[in-house]
Amino acid sequence: MVDQHKIFERLLTPFSITPDIKIPVGGYPSHDIRIEYQASPGRRHRGGRFWTGDQGVGFFGGDRTQLKLNPEIKFSKNLLVNIGYTLDDVHVPQGSFRAHTINSRANYSFSNNLLTSVTISRNSLSSLFNARFRLNYIFRKNDNFFLVYDEGHGADGRSRRALTGKFTYTFDF
Repeated sequence: MVDQHKIFERLLTPFSITPDIKIPVGGYPSHDIRIEYQASPGRRHRGGRFWTGDQGVGFFGGDRTQLKLNPEIKFSKNLLVNIGYTLDDVHVPQGSFRAHTINSRANYSFSNNLLTSVTISRNSLSSLFNARFRLNYIFRKNDNFFLVYDEGHGADGRSRRALTGKFTYTFDF
């Protein structure tokens, strides 16, 4: 699929796109062209957007090139892995930067009632890292128990950990 967009954005207040690059107040016309490939969902190797290339001219007075890879691989009826990667190459009058983002997940179903997922996210620009493990036990239709372990490291070097449980139960009258 090939798609194009003409966009106009007006900034009423300046904002920082990175800690070193601040976009000033003003009007910003832009034009981008997107090329996208989608694999069939019935295939073993698939993806909602298997890969996307986006070239933007006029991105806040500069330009941006973005490449997204988002393949899904179904190893078996129980295991699905998604490997998401985004590269942003941005050049604006105030400076340039390149950002790499990884957002990947794996889902495994032990049965129709016991599901797990693991998600890993990493952003090179802000040095953020996050990992999440989720266990979902469905003991009755619309009734389940979630157990989520979340761990992350922020740009400030501080880490955080959380263990959360959620229980839902419907009462039939």
